[in-house]
Amino acid sequence: MEVFVLLSVLLCGQTAASSPISTAQAQGFLERYGYLQKEKETHRTAEVKSAISEFQWLSQLPVTGRLDSATLEKMTSARCGVKDVGTHSSWSQRVNGIFTGHLGRHEQRLRKKRYTQTGEKWHKRQLTYRIMNWPRSLSPSQVHLAVKAAFQLWSNVSGLLFQELQQGPADIRLAFFEGEHNDGTGNAFDGPGQPAGDTVKQLAGRALRWAMQDWQISQDPKGGSLTPHYCQGSFDAITMDENGTVLVFQGHHFWTVSNGSASDPLPLHTRWPELSLAIEAAAFSPLDSKLYFFKGRRMWRYSGSDLDPGFPKMNSKLGLPLHPDCAFFYQPLGHMVLFKGSRYFVLNLESLSIEPYYPRALMDWKGIPQGVNGALTRPDGKLYFFKEQQYWRFDPGKLRITATGQWTERLEWIGCRRTPSLQGNELL
Repeated sequence: MEVFVLLSVLLCGQTAASSPISTAQAQGFLERYGYLQKEKETHRTAEVKSAISEFQWLSQLPVTGRLDSATLEKMTSARCGVKDVGTHSSWSQRVNGIFTGHLGRHEQRLRKKRYTQTGEKWHKRQLTYRIMNWPRSLSPSQVHLAVKAAFQLWSNVSGLLFQELQQGPADIRLAFFEGEHNDGTGNAFDGPGQPAGDTVKQLAGRALRWAMQDWQISQDPKGGSLTPHYCQGSFDAITMDENGTVLVFQGHHFWTVSNGSASDPLPLHTRWPELSLAIEAAAFSPLDSKLYFFKGRRMWRYSGSDLDPGFPKMNSKLGLPLHPDCAFFYQPLGHMVLFKGSRYFVLNLESLSIEPYYPRALMDWKGIPQGVNGALTRPDGKLYFFKEQQYWRFDPGKLRITATGQWTERLEWIGCRRTPSLQGNELL
């Protein structure tokens, strides 16, 4: 089996799946997605049959020209929200053109497959892949590195082995493309004409960034020692577990840091199955010895590596904000605190409800900026807040900031293996 993979800078958003549709709704579907002309009030039987056949072919269904149950069910599947434009032959020409290097004049108006193909598998463990072309915004070395990282992740969980080829046939061939989104320049994949709102989601770029970050290792010019990649930028979340081990999260990986020494990057799912691909906030609670994770609209709670029954839960049902900036357990209150923008929320972990009179203004935490990307409490009781390369140490007893600086230089326990600087702004 040979697989063609078309990679774009932006991915289509999906329309939600719904219940089975009627014949009239099916005709509306065919009009909406370009199989029938909307301008016509009625359609000849031959036109409708041809439109159904085109849709069935593109959806990899038996081409019968009839609205059978499989076709009606496929029409309710989640899919890209813009029209399909083109024909059976034009799609074949499009795929062939990309992989032979001979694109036709009308290649930007050709239809793309809208549904995920399932059910096929390889009958061997050693597979080859080849990168057919390069995106304009990235160098070949960056693409090679990211693609190699992606296949390594696949290999880690599947037992498959992947080898890159520079020429000749390969089991998997990858190509980057851009241009119109099949319905004019107003819906182009990238550039000034890109769609607004939820029509497209900038997921591919983020996935590529994560892949690059996960596999890049930098060298400390002072000591020559290798450091985790998060030490060169920022992280998504940080906390400590029940053993006092620091956990640093970036993309779909995490690092453990003990005695200032960081581990290799580890996939999230190896320790916390069923967790989101990436997280936005994390916090350990000594009250119940559980780890809490937050991403988008949901909250996960783990006992060790086991997801607790009934989780994940929707933030809205708990009174929590979407996409929290950070989360941490605050010992003086005995509750969990979440920052979001200019406000903070206090979550009672026993009742899983927001405490009365919250949320409140973030100005209660004097000196802490908006948009922090992580927070944790150290064994001495001091709170540390992080935003990009900066940190703030907060003393709960004094209710004020007592130190600030660059965490890569000052905080040895975060795993960057650097000697603490004496140039920081220490406050008494």
